[in-house]
Amino acid sequence: MTLKETPRLLIISFSRLVGDARVLKQIALFRDRYAVATIGYGPAPDGAARHIAIPDELPLWRWPRIPLILKQYRRAYWSNPAIAFARRALSDVAADAVLANDVEAAGLALEIVPGERLHSDLHEYAPRQKEDVPRWRIFVQPFVTWQVRTFVARAGSHSTVGQRIAREYAARFGFTPTVVTNAAPYAECEPTPTGPTIRLVHSGACLADRGIDEIITAVESSSAALTLDLYLTPNDPAYLDSIRARVADSTRVTLHDPVPYAELGATLRRYDVGVHFLPPVNFNNANALPNKLFDFVQARLGIVVGPSPEMAAIVTERGMGAVAGAFTAEALRAVLDALAPARVDEWKRAVHASARALSAEEAVGPWRDALARILGGPRTNRPRLLIVSFSTLVSDARVLKQIARFRDEYAVTTVGYGPPPTGVVDHIEIPARHPIYRYPKARVLMRDYAGAYWGNAAIAAARDALRGRRFEVALANDVEAAGVALEAVPGSRLHADLHEYAPRQREELRRWRIALAPFVRWMVRRFVSQAASVTTVSGGLARAYRDEFGLPASVVTNASPFIDLPPRSTGSPIRLVHSGAGLANRGIHRMIDAVESSTAEVTLDLYLTRNDPRYMDELRRRCSASSRCTLHDPVPYDELIETLSAYDVGVFVLPPVNFNYLWALPNKLFDFVQARLGIITGPSPEMAAIVSGHSLGAVTADFTAAALQRVLDELEAGTVDEWKRAADRAAHPLSSEGEVEQWARAIGTLTDRGR
Repeated sequence: MTLKETPRLLIISFSRLVGDARVLKQIALFRDRYAVATIGYGPAPDGAARHIAIPDELPLWRWPRIPLILKQYRRAYWSNPAIAFARRALSDVAADAVLANDVEAAGLALEIVPGERLHSDLHEYAPRQKEDVPRWRIFVQPFVTWQVRTFVARAGSHSTVGQRIAREYAARFGFTPTVVTNAAPYAECEPTPTGPTIRLVHSGACLADRGIDEIITAVESSSAALTLDLYLTPNDPAYLDSIRARVADSTRVTLHDPVPYAELGATLRRYDVGVHFLPPVNFNNANALPNKLFDFVQARLGIVVGPSPEMAAIVTERGMGAVAGAFTAEALRAVLDALAPARVDEWKRAVHASARALSAEEAVGPWRDALARILGGPRTNRPRLLIVSFSTLVSDARVLKQIARFRDEYAVTTVGYGPPPTGVVDHIEIPARHPIYRYPKARVLMRDYAGAYWGNAAIAAARDALRGRRFEVALANDVEAAGVALEAVPGSRLHADLHEYAPRQREELRRWRIALAPFVRWMVRRFVSQAASVTTVSGGLARAYRDEFGLPASVVTNASPFIDLPPRSTGSPIRLVHSGAGLANRGIHRMIDAVESSTAEVTLDLYLTRNDPRYMDELRRRCSASSRCTLHDPVPYDELIETLSAYDVGVFVLPPVNFNYLWALPNKLFDFVQARLGIITGPSPEMAAIVSGHSLGAVTADFTAAALQRVLDELEAGTVDEWKRAADRAAHPLSSEGEVEQWARAIGTLTDRGR
């Protein structure tokens, strides 16, 4: 392969590259495969064919204050001196792919390559990085969240450092990073015997929230024969001085200058046990899986950590050390008091047995695979999938699940309202000024249904944008999307996903029933009936499509993605919650009536979207006068389940005012399950079957406030805790991961027809 033929990879990191272990592993992995260019602070790292050094006097953290305070986030981002310099310096750099390290690098990367040729490596959970600092939480956290949604979410692939952080990105932003741990390169060495005095070591940043004081206290007070050596970088000079003063006269604890990373492994090998005790002052500390754990492994040391879930799991499962019961000096001292040379030698042997499995060489596979898909060919040959939905895609949970399932196997193009969702190669945005419900009235009344359909401004815009474009397969969401999709693929390669039973959607309204229901039935017969396969959201709706139109619809429920979230104990009062559309026909006022009149100690919190402003104003007046009911603004969907998890019971009693309400099986039921709540529903057949079948809660006798009150009157904390445990057991079987495979099978079959 000539140099000209070698794919060009740009690695961006706003760090000092020669001291950044994670970035150095990326360069080492790719320098023999691609022509690697780098940009970051400091001198050129080994293996970079070209390097652009960002001046040290332009630190990344110096964001312009005024745009940040005014929430002018785009201006704040591009006005940052480091980013502005990098943007100018990269103006003449061509790349076939970019590997962007951390959130701040993603926007810059998208100036150079489209999203499908960008891999974003996230070194931590950025939106909660310094959440323990109020000023950061107020001003910087929303800005970082904006960067994730605006830039990072557009990357074709993602990776991060641990499973819990990956799940948090998936839950909040809709993309699921692969995990590349901060494993150290494999070291060919043997464990050394432990002497009578056990030598402990800790290395890393000297920061007050790293638990260093607790480690020193535990060592000084331990009854075991041991010493502690500290190798600390001067991140907080004042705190480092306090540590220096504290250990100056100690006979057990010694403070050293830090050593270069290249020398760290040899330095650590002189010791017996590596200690890392990280209090969970923020989300990233709580879920840390840091370099030093893997440095200890490659140095063949026993390991002692606090009860940090990711670290504790590795240490415990592999028998490599001990986990303190709490993040206190007393808990750590209890572990140290039990240390003995023979026990440490057992740990060292277990570490040695796991060293290769926990090495960087084993960990970096997802990086290699991601860049191979971008630069090595398979991704460029992906079949083209068109997804059409006349909804705001970035907040449409069902469509987002479709995109997440197909984005790695297909080149996905979307049509819909709002900005592009994560993982698509192209997006056609329908102007918000063209709402889908605005059909030409005269044509509908004259039953000129073809004219009414194609005369709809939203449908016409989508048709024009898709003209001349072809796809192997298409997925049309809801009845209105099917005709547009059939302009791009034949029916034999169209899958229709019907989110409700469209012909009876608003049947409680006489005007709708007379004028629009026949038009909707025409769309089903004219367009949807051409689809090779059909899915819908519940069994009752599937039967209706089969009975009236002969459509062989199968069911893909509105299940939510699985979230690993333990149930919380129920206190007093029992906290009820309801979220969703603020519509009068949802019976929300009846829920308020039941709570207000119940003899049980209960409260109700409502998170409602302003679909019906007049009804919302009525609910607001009622809640403002109530000591039990609180009305909140809605929260973004990626924050909903965490918000719900603070409550005890999710309530949804939906009066069957139309066919779709009768057979509803909505998102919120599954959101309640993933939030590990008990559930109370009305006797809606589909919801009641799931709640009763999984023992998730209670079903009211009818849809009245009195029936709900009777259930509430009998509520007890112990019963709710049983429901929550049942929700925890049902969280996996009722998650979306299994459901979406029905789409995968259908689309796979249709794709084969298009080849």
